[in-house]
Amino acid sequence: MFDMKTMAVLLCTFNGEKFLGEQLRTLAEQTVKDLVVFVSDDGSTDNTLRIIEENKNKYPHLNIQFLDSSLRDSREGFQYNFLSIFNLPVAPAKYIAFCDQDDLWEKDKLETAVNYLQNLPEDQPGLYGGRTQLIDENDHKLGFSALFTKKPSFANAMVQSIMGGNTMVLNKSAWHLMKKASGPKIITHDWWIYLVISGAGGHVFYDAIPRIQYRQHINNIVGNNSTLVGRLSRLKWLLQGRFSTYNQAHVTALFAIKHLLTSAHQNILNHFADAQKTGFIGRLRYLLCKETYRQTFLDNLGLSVAILIGKF
Repeated sequence: MFDMKTMAVLLCTFNGEKFLGEQLRTLAEQTVKDLVVFVSDDGSTDNTLRIIEENKNKYPHLNIQFLDSSLRDSREGFQYNFLSIFNLPVAPAKYIAFCDQDDLWEKDKLETAVNYLQNLPEDQPGLYGGRTQLIDENDHKLGFSALFTKKPSFANAMVQSIMGGNTMVLNKSAWHLMKKASGPKIITHDWWIYLVISGAGGHVFYDAIPRIQYRQHINNIVGNNSTLVGRLSRLKWLLQGRFSTYNQAHVTALFAIKHLLTSAHQNILNHFADAQKTGFIGRLRYLLCKETYRQTFLDNLGLSVAILIGKF
């Protein structure tokens, strides 16, 4: 079907004509040149497809191919568009990256990921991701996404997503693991990937140095939440029960693939799920010896409040 490349990039598009050309330019400028770029379009009605065709000729070394529509998950949502890469019959490359249609990548973005992941044993799932530089619609720099300093782990992934899908690169072992984990209904592809790979005992690298410029604009499906407004929104979601809804969905999905998790992580999942169903005294006991954690003091404080009021 295709020659095994060093890197496969899944680019998901939908009416992305405004910024798509610039994103493709930064893909073409990557120091990793042995690429194949799969495009999964979600029914664009603007000039997105024409721009892609033009860039196929402009950057032939990108090997731009449209992902067969039969591989698309029939469920609606951007997350399933990204997860379509795991519906391929075989791993498309040694490493697999996810790409939005409107960001700008630093030239060493993919090379940096490979430098981390190539040191792992071939049979160990590996995930690279990290921090981002935030930009607006005119490429003006807005600051950075939150800096996380605690070690990535399943205990963290249970209650927090720390890296955007647009920063993620997986090795082939992680691709095979995610293919086995396909099926459950999920919230977002990036959080799900973090949960599965950490839960199965894979290695997760968090890069504190931003390697992409993450565009913030009115049409963002999922934007940055490190600002004061973003933090207040998360608090509002917590009080309204959305945090609990997300966690319950993850618990259900994880139980469906529980056999892929390590025994220690199965225990963390069991304890978390039991605490969700217990009364105040049980939640208090869980709070005092909880295994899960978020990355910052304020986030952990919010988690403690959510546990006490039964909205986790």
